[in-house]
Amino acid sequence: MERFQLRTKLLVLLIAVSFINCNPFAKKEKNDNSAALAALLLSSSASYTINPTAGETICDGTGKGSPTTVTGDISSSTTWSGAVLLSGTVTVKSGATLTVSPGTTVYGQTGSSLFIVQGAKLNAIGTATLPICFTSAKSPGLRAPGDWGGVVLIGNAVGSRTAVTEGVNKLAYGSGTDDTDSSGTLKYVIVEFAGNEVSAGDELNGISSYTVGSGTTYDYVQVHRGLDDGFETWGGKLQGTHMVVTGGMDDDFDMDEGFHGSFQYLIGVKYPTACGGTASSDPHGMEMDGVHSGGNCSVSSGCSNPTVSNYVLIGQSVTNSYAERHREGMAGTFTNGISYQFTKGPVCDNSSAYPATTSAFSNVASDIALTNNSSCTGTVSATITKLPVTSLGGIDAINCGNSATKPDFNTVSDYTSFVGAVDSSVANWWSGWTVYRGK
Repeated sequence: MERFQLRTKLLVLLIAVSFINCNPFAKKEKNDNSAALAALLLSSSASYTINPTAGETICDGTGKGSPTTVTGDISSSTTWSGAVLLSGTVTVKSGATLTVSPGTTVYGQTGSSLFIVQGAKLNAIGTATLPICFTSAKSPGLRAPGDWGGVVLIGNAVGSRTAVTEGVNKLAYGSGTDDTDSSGTLKYVIVEFAGNEVSAGDELNGISSYTVGSGTTYDYVQVHRGLDDGFETWGGKLQGTHMVVTGGMDDDFDMDEGFHGSFQYLIGVKYPTACGGTASSDPHGMEMDGVHSGGNCSVSSGCSNPTVSNYVLIGQSVTNSYAERHREGMAGTFTNGISYQFTKGPVCDNSSAYPATTSAFSNVASDIALTNNSSCTGTVSATITKLPVTSLGGIDAINCGNSATKPDFNTVSDYTSFVGAVDSSVANWWSGWTVYRGK
């Protein structure tokens, strides 16, 4: 009864606000967001999510009041808390630090995005019980991949070239020389329903990292239901641990242009096509390029050469999906990994137009053997014959992640020798703060 009364009051508020906005005699204020704010208030009372996790509660905006609207440039250090609404491109300028408090919900309107430029920092440090969420401004249950742009960080580390970022407001990257540079810290952070398409082949990712240095850390970070890649890195030496990508439409992890950082404890899980969204023509678990298209590995930067360990990648048998695609001079070491249900397993591609692809595998298994392995080293054991984790919970064509049962990514006993995403020092590290509902 109390929930019904609260919804009724909020519905009356929404109708009243709509009447005011439609009044031809009412004074119209510039950037009037009253209708959007009322809609957010209404959505915060909704019970769309079944048995919500801490992350789902924050992302759904439960109990949050009217958000503060932010637009344009941020030129001095500032702190966000409570609820924030992004309007257009918000850019944190050099010398400024944006701090986001635990439990903050940041809503992105259509066409909005958050850019952290060279010399600026984003410190978004949540907790397991109060994660930080960057999400769609649409109501829970109506959200979809590509509702808003995403989070973009640009650092001063080394990459294989200078170029401009993806997106509407393209910014330069790649001129840096400081591999220890810091663009800030992301911890217990969720970015969901991001990746709006600017033009064909030009979409923002959930989190885009351009030549970000080793002083930058991502720990306990999830990208959920993105239209493009989950995490994509161009050059740099980013350090990332405990990273999750769920329900993405393109690659879960994408490493390009001389990336030479490290990733450990990774989970990538595709959702059934029935859950909505438009998948790319090649939605991989990992896509990795040594250099940019048509480029060469320079003496100063080298080809991409990351260290990646302890990972599990689960597909949906979508056409032309690779568990891991290594190409264009890709190097690096890949250890303790498991992949399952892609149409191709790990693949090492070579072309005379690029340096040899020389990735090295150790204790990696899939349901499909390594192919095109003319220059990579190590082997991929083709011994995975069933789901390699305990449970995907409600990630199925009926529930689409909105279920009382949540996934359990512990490696099943048959495959524990390959480890997967399990961290022996932190039991069930993905549990409680992550999100799964498909909309």
